[in-house]
Amino acid sequence: MSNDVDGAGPAEALVSLPDLAIDALRSAAHEFVNEHGWSLDGEIGVPEPFEQTQFFLVLSKHLGPLFNVEAYKAARIAALKAELLSLEG
Repeated sequence: MSNDVDGAGPAEALVSLPDLAIDALRSAAHEFVNEHGWSLDGEIGVPEPFEQTQFFLVLSKHLGPLFNVEAYKAARIAALKAELLSLEG
């Protein structure tokens, strides 16, 4: 299986998530499979290693920035600076 997600290479797709978030994604995967009849990566049950499933890779790619405090701060500062410039101009 390829680690590419929406054209992103493996390094871009693999985002470091806290253990609590990984556990939550694993629980969600089990619920989707066991209670809603989903199939992850075309397999019965939740495939292992879970962290290499498309389900995990796509969600971690999109949720990862929420756990990056420094990136959030930088984006917020940039937005506030842009707003300040527009108010001053």
